[in-house]
Amino acid sequence: MLQKVLSEKIPIWQNEIRTLINEKGDKIISNVTVTQAYGGMRGIKGLTCETSAVSEDKGLIIRGYPLLDITHISPEEVFYLLLTGDLPNADAIADIQSQFRANHQVPDYIWNLLKAMPENSHPMTMLTTAIQSMQ
Repeated sequence: MLQKVLSEKIPIWQNEIRTLINEKGDKIISNVTVTQAYGGMRGIKGLTCETSAVSEDKGLIIRGYPLLDITHISPEEVFYLLLTGDLPNADAIADIQSQFRANHQVPDYIWNLLKAMPENSHPMTMLTTAIQSMQ
């Protein structure tokens, strides 16, 4: 079900991006100081993010929903929302839960890889290494 939804949405999103680039490709998004560049890119508008944004008055916004408005939804619903931009219906939730159950086991080679990494490895380094190793 999720694959069907994404196969319908992705071409639309790709077309919207192509249109935006064709119509506004030469527009300036941000001016950047040397301090910002060396300071971790804080405050720099340097890429687009369809899934989330941080608003000064509303806090974290996930696909148009303020986080405080969706604290009651399940992790599966958040996952679906992040991927599609929509909240799922009951059938979509059941489908995602079924897929998660079928694919929840972490392969042994991933655990071995993580155990072989230095003890002081950054958690995000470990996460990205594990995910990339499963591709």
